[in-house]
Amino acid sequence: MEHDTNADDNNKGALELEAAEHNADERDVAHRFIDMVDKLEQHMHDSLENLKKEEISTAWKVVDWLQESESDLANLDKEEKTSDLYLDKLSITIISQEAKCERLW
Repeated sequence: MEHDTNADDNNKGALELEAAEHNADERDVAHRFIDMVDKLEQHMHDSLENLKKEEISTAWKVVDWLQESESDLANLDKEEKTSDLYLDKLSITIISQEAKCERLW
């Protein structure tokens, strides 16, 4: 199974350490690792906040879509009733015309 690159939502550059008040090159490996984990943790918190905002936005879009769908369904029901009435009138007209033709013969 190949790795799906579309599944990556993190920018690899976002995980790189940035220069801070201390000189990162002079720190020992443990502290650089801690810095990297802290940076990753902050990135995860930011991603989670963004996810929450997108989730709320999507929920509102779904609500709008459902309201429009309900309105569309109501309009379709009305059109169906109108079409059924029209078909009934056409059926009556056809039957009466067939009866008229029978009488003429």
